[in-house]
Amino acid sequence: MNNPLLDFSDLPRFDQIRPEHVAPAMDDLLASAESALATVTAPDFPAKWTSIATVLDVATERLGRAWGAVAHLNSVADTPELRAAFNAVLPKITEFWTRLGADERLFAKYKAIDPKA
Repeated sequence: MNNPLLDFSDLPRFDQIRPEHVAPAMDDLLASAESALATVTAPDFPAKWTSIATVLDVATERLGRAWGAVAHLNSVADTPELRAAFNAVLPKITEFWTRLGADERLFAKYKAIDPKA
């Protein structure tokens, strides 16, 4: 399936996003974000802003952009099917962002960044 939520080459393709695209895209993007978080919090990963941003920010930006498109459509083009798809994924999205903001390993990595480097 060609999933418009996974196309980051241009502006979101709102007219092509369907409820059946939501769960597969979010599962894929959440897995990428989880992998990025694991990578940057590994003990041997360098505590450098650009290194962390290159890995983690790219993955979380894609997740945020795709979820933002879904949330926007849920607000302006609500259907029972889209609402169900949105509500099915919402707990996973909420859990990830909550856990990311409280991740002590990530906090320690950021604290270890040498501001003079």
